[in-house]
Amino acid sequence: MEKIIIRNFKPEDVARVHELDKKYKSVFPDSPVVQAEVYNSPEFEEGRNVFCAFNEEGALAGYAAIYPVLAENGSGYPNVLWAEMKVDPDFQSKGQLRDLLYDKMMVRAAEIRNGAPVKDTKICFCYFTTETESIDYLLSKEFKACDGIYSMVRDLGEPINDTAVPEGLEIIEWRMETREEKDRYIDAYNTVFPEKPWNVEGLEYFMKSDMWIDGTTITAFSGTGIAGSIMLYWSPDRKTEHGKRQAFTENIFVMPQWRNKGLGSCLIGKGLSYLVKHGAGTALLEVRTNNIKALDIYIRMGYRIAKEQKVLEYSI
Repeated sequence: MEKIIIRNFKPEDVARVHELDKKYKSVFPDSPVVQAEVYNSPEFEEGRNVFCAFNEEGALAGYAAIYPVLAENGSGYPNVLWAEMKVDPDFQSKGQLRDLLYDKMMVRAAEIRNGAPVKDTKICFCYFTTETESIDYLLSKEFKACDGIYSMVRDLGEPINDTAVPEGLEIIEWRMETREEKDRYIDAYNTVFPEKPWNVEGLEYFMKSDMWIDGTTITAFSGTGIAGSIMLYWSPDRKTEHGKRQAFTENIFVMPQWRNKGLGSCLIGKGLSYLVKHGAGTALLEVRTNNIKALDIYIRMGYRIAKEQKVLEYSI
């Protein structure tokens, strides 16, 4: 194998990672082109959680990244290190290149685990079922396949159900302009999703991205308390065949005391209507394949399953 130099990600690598992603997508069309600026976000610890592999000519041959979701003491949940690894489809010794990146990742994963309050840790990769080379590689490393992730699509040209607002609630467009508002949102989000806590720093970084320029949440309030929310933001690269924009409908949640009152459907309907008003042609979301209740709601609201990602995990 030709000489490979591996170093941590630097801000000037954004364009090269983006180009590699586009080349990878030409072979594996299901794979998204990552907005490589994301690797500058706080979760990647100034590049320490991202490894770039270069050949002797300085071309990017592959990269690997870890996005840590660290559990809180007493939560009962493990740390989850969401990982990504892509290599140039034309690289001659892809297996050896993967080995080099994999070894770097696992050393870094152990460092993250050792510095975390909770020690129970698993590392997880997501690959679309068409990405057989990457899946087979991880299976050879004793990763196990677990419940996957559906990518769902909603055609916004179809009618949207208009569900009544539950009594006692006010629903508004809420962009969380102040730190206090962001804190309130994160507190509500983490109450519903204790297994994947977020933080204000990560939210603020996301809100600086192109995806959020016209983004918002549709949020339900009971007085000053958050009852539920849906986050709406834009896909910067993709458009429908008719030239309309694609948007994401994500972070859909309802606080426990407001469940089973139709609030989830109400928020989704208002979110879809907002996207239509702002020129979107399709709405996208992801959901775990075992989340039957959420799947039922999404299908009832007009989403369809477009493709599936396999989740492969390994305990460290």
